[in-house]
Amino acid sequence: MALFVLLVLSETWDKTQAIRKMNREKYQGTNSDTRKYMTRYPFSGIVMCAQCGNSYKRRKWSQGYPEPRIVYQCNGYIKNYDDKKSRCQNKNISEDMLTKITCEVINNIYRSRKKIFNTISQIIYKAVKIDDVQEKIDTLNKSKKDIELELNTIISQIAKATSEVEHDILDRKYRNNLNEYTRIEEEISTLKKKQDDANAANIRLGKMKEVLDKEEVTPEMLTKTIVSTFIQNILMVDKHHIVVVIATAKNGSNKEISAHREEIIKLEPLFRFKVYFKIYRISRL
Repeated sequence: MALFVLLVLSETWDKTQAIRKMNREKYQGTNSDTRKYMTRYPFSGIVMCAQCGNSYKRRKWSQGYPEPRIVYQCNGYIKNYDDKKSRCQNKNISEDMLTKITCEVINNIYRSRKKIFNTISQIIYKAVKIDDVQEKIDTLNKSKKDIELELNTIISQIAKATSEVEHDILDRKYRNNLNEYTRIEEEISTLKKKQDDANAANIRLGKMKEVLDKEEVTPEMLTKTIVSTFIQNILMVDKHHIVVVIATAKNGSNKEISAHREEIIKLEPLFRFKVYFKIYRISRL
């Protein structure tokens, strides 16, 4: 079985589509307690259908195989199983295949092609680099305190106002100061978010380097942390075509990836490779 795999940077489509807002909601489904499953297995919450946009669900199959086989199947097929017209027709993929692809990406793309790793490192660094961010936050906090004092003063003046005109003037002044206070709070929140992103990116780069400095990654070494450090999403186009979206500093949420999946699979990939895989199945009697 030959599988064509394309590699793209999530930063590329992110910039192209000008997606600014980070959506941290990565886990979808009717079960409100699904997060424990999303972090339990290496590929949970990562595999996505390029045809319908649904996530792929981990399932165990035993019929027709010498031993139970772990596969990932499109939720668009599972949820609409009884409706042949509505259910997604995309194929499942085995966990063994996903493992082989991931090891291929880490070992042969990152490790042997240092240029790609250096490119990704530079993108992450440029995306999160903020000069004097703490100094900016401190300055804004000082402005917040000044406005708080001004608001308290205006409140006292409003209480002592002797005419409706004076009251209206002070009220407008109060509202203007309150709007400025809100704007500053939002700016501080944005800077703190960027600061957190920078810290997370540095941790990600550290984990990448730690993995790449060691021996070749084997299937037994793959954990949720290692997979998510290198890979943002795996898009199933069809059973012979997969797109691997490389993790960067500004990863889009699953919702954003799903919404822009058609643009993503049309992007020029960083690298193409084939994976050959044999599946043995028990013949039906």
